Parts: sequence; structure tokens; C-alpha cells
Amino acid sequence: MPVDLVRALQLLQSLPPLLLSLIIFVGGFLIMFVAGRFFGRSGLYVYICITTIICNIQVLKVVDFGVFPEPIALGTVLFMSLFLCSDLVNEVYGKKAAQQGVYLGLGGYFFFALMMFLTLGYKPLPETHPLGGSHYDMQRLFLPSPGIFLASMVAYGASLLMDIFLYQKIRQRTHGKYLWLRVLVTTPIGIVVDNTVFSVLAWIVFNPTPFSFQTVLMTHILGGSVLRMILSIGYVPLMYIAKKYVTPEEKGV
Repeated sequence: MPVDLVRALQLLQSLPPLLLSLIIFVGGFLIMFVAGRFFGRSGLYVYICITTIICNIQVLKVVDFGVFPEPIALGTVLFMSLFLCSDLVNEVYGKKAAQQGVYLGLGGYFFFALMMFLTLGYKPLPETHPLGGSHYDMQRLFLPSPGIFLASMVAYGASLLMDIFLYQKIRQRTHGKYLWLRVLVTTPIGIVVDNTVFSVLAWIVFNPTPFSFQTVLMTHILGGSVLRMILSIGYVPLMYIAKKYVTPEEKGV
């Protein structure tokens, strides 16, 4: 029996956006858990690179959650798992390994964007050709504005590197105790930094038609941060689970 993806997509679209976000949240953690359990640090690095690319594609779509005054750009939920993944690498393999993960994520996204840009450089077929329209579909999807690209890169690097720095500082001050404390302190700070930097740069500084600061503050910064804060509460038990089952022979801390 063939799978009807259109019907499956319609079913997903009928779900409340918050429920669909929860599914993405749980699915992202499960993939990260499997990557860390069976492939150790290498698996977590691959997760970071792929997730960074996915998030920067998701951000091109905005969704009305019904609880905020304006639609919110996606990428928020899945991007949250990068903080958990980075903290896990930091906890198990150390600060330097976590920083390398961030750099790999940045490099992977840059390489992906560059290759897609060069791919679009091929002369398209006439639109009358059966596949002629695919070029323009790809162009709409993989040719975001330079402002969005730059804002995303800066926000990603700033928030995760700050998260790594604060995480290690708290870990040293508490002598490796209170894992829950460093997760609950560093993740919210990283959330606020990422939301603020990206929103201000993408929707005001680099936007040809800038949004009002009130709209950016209330919807994109505060609205997006509230959703992330709620999800971050579940990171404490997930962190304990992931740390326990990460590939034992690769533990370096």
C-alpha cells in the first residue's frame, strides 16, 4: 500500500503548532541520544552540523502559534537541542571539544550555503520544461537574504560560545557537582542572547523594511524566549539520561 505523503502532511497541519513543536523537540532529542550512544563525540558533531543546517532552513518559515500577537519564525524548537548537545559535549569531553562542535556547525552551514549558491549558478532550464520550475523553487528556499544568513551565523556563534564558557565556569566553581544547576543557568542565558542578537540583526539592522522595535521585542525576542524557556525545563532529566548513556570509551572528563 503506497504511503500518501500529502494526506500525512495534511494530518500534521491539522495539529496544534505547540503539539507539533513538542514532537520535533522529542524527535530531536531521540536522534541526538542515538548519535551520542552509538557514535560518541563524532555522532554528536554530526548532529550539530545537520541540525544547524535544518534550523537555518526552518527559520525561513513563520507560523502563527495563536498565543503571540505575530507569527514566529521556526527553528526555535530544534535549535534548542543544540544547547543540550553542546552542554553534553562540554560535560563529557570538555570545553575545547564543545567549542570545536560550534565551529563545525558554523563551517557546515557555511559550506552548505556556499554549495547551494553555486548550484543555483547553473543556468536554469526554460520554465516550459517539466523540471524547469525546480530551479526557482530551490532559489526561493536556498537563497535567503544575506541579512538573515549573517544574523543567524552571529547569533549561533555568540550564544553557544557564551553557553560553553559559562557552563565550564559553573562546573569549576561547583567542583563538577550540581549538573542541574549549570543546565538551568546557562541555557536560559544562551536563549536570550541568541533570540536578541538574531532578532535585532535580522528584523531591524539588516532588514530593508525594518520591523518596529516593539514588535521585535514582544514577539520575536520575548515570545520566542518564553517558548524556549518552557522547553528548557525538560533539559535537566534529558541531560542526566544522555550523559549516562553516551559512548563510555570516549569519555574524557
